[in-house]
This record gives sequence, C-alpha cells and structure tokens, in this order.
Amino acid sequence: IRDSVASRGLGDVYKRQYTDILQLFSIYDIYESVDKLQFWSIISSLISLSWSFTFYQSMKKKGALDVGANAIGKTMLLISNLLQITSRLLALVLYAYLFGPGQFWPMVVSVLAHILIMALLHYLTSDEWVTHEFKGATFRRSKIVYHCLLNGICNLYLHMWISKIDKVAGRKDRKEVEKHRTAFRQILFDIIFVLENLLIIIWSYLQLPKDLPPALLIFISVAQILGILLKFLYYSCLLYT
Repeated sequence: IRDSVASRGLGDVYKRQYTDILQLFSIYDIYESVDKLQFWSIISSLISLSWSFTFYQSMKKKGALDVGANAIGKTMLLISNLLQITSRLLALVLYAYLFGPGQFWPMVVSVLAHILIMALLHYLTSDEWVTHEFKGATFRRSKIVYHCLLNGICNLYLHMWISKIDKVAGRKDRKEVEKHRTAFRQILFDIIFVLENLLIIIWSYLQLPKDLPPALLIFISVAQILGILLKFLYYSCLLYT
C-alpha cells in the first residue's frame, strides 16, 4: 500500500519522523510502533549510561556508595541520573526538530558550544591544577586542555566531575583538591542545564505543531527537577548512612 502512494518528498518524511517523536510520551505507543529490539535497545542504553555515571560516582566516594554499605543511597543516585539523562535526551531531540528537515548543523554547533562552555567552567571551578599531577608536568597546558575538554563532553547530560586525582593519589594531592567545595560548582552547572532545557521547552511549545503533547514537555521539566532534587537529597542526607 505504501509503494502505491506517491511520495510527497522530504517534508512528508519529516512529518512521519515528527509523529514518531510525539509517541515518546506514551510507553505503550512507542512499544507498539517501534521494533521491539530497538525499543529495548533504547531503554538498555539509558540504563547503562546512568549506571556508568553512578558507578564512577561510587568509585570517587571511596566506597560510600557501595550496594552493601549504602544500597538506598546508590539506588537513589541511579534514579537521579536516569531521570536527568532521559529528560536531557528528550530535550535535545526536540531541539533538533526546531530547525526543520535536514537542518542538523544548529544542533551540532549548539552541542559543541555547550561542551566548550562546560570545559571553560571546569577550568575555572576546579583546583586540580595546583596538584602534583599537573604542577611542573611535561606538556602541562596540553594536559589541562585535554582534561577540560573531557569534562566538557561528560557534562552534556548532567553534572559530572571527572577528577584526575585517582584513588592511589597521595594525601597531599587529595587534601588540596578536597578543600575546594563542590556545592557551588554543582549548583552552577545544574542551573545551566535547567535553563537550557527550559529554553528548549518554551521554544518547542511556540514553534512546533500544536499537536505536541503537553505531557512530553511536562515530563522533561519534572524529570530533570526531580533528578536534581534526589541528588541533593542524597548528598545532604544519605551520603554516609
């Protein structure tokens, strides 16, 4: 039947793709319309990425997030990461559709700009550069640039701090880094993520077709805020319980 109907060009393809995106607000709709393997691949990718971030955060907390030591805390942080990543991913999908069919370059430029901004903020809010790892090191500037870009990339979905000071670092290096409070950095980065998502939601509501389900926009906002609240609840109440 599809072959017997004349194609209406790229606009028709874009409309079909947009309709598929609208089905994201209903788990039943997407499960029925998307290939089952592809559906579970999306779900498993989100969970795997969330688990990777949670596992790294657990390693950096010196075992404070181990399942045996703090199962509730680790579960809460996993859910927090999952909510923030899912919200951010849906927001980026909507953002890509704002520029029309085939216009992906604004999305690419925006992501690169975000990465560079996060890299710069990492440089300004981190005091790792005074440690032995970077002081007097060969190619010091190159190492700093590489480390900042790495953190910029890792901060695409949510706040992450990829620290060069690993678990075998000396006490002096650890003391120099740990004296820098991370609360300001986390709040600053989270504010940027919230503002970016908010701008995407408002722009999508104004520009995309009126059949854009409000439930999708509400989910993006609520999931991100809830994820951030769970993270702060963990760090303030459950870190060492």
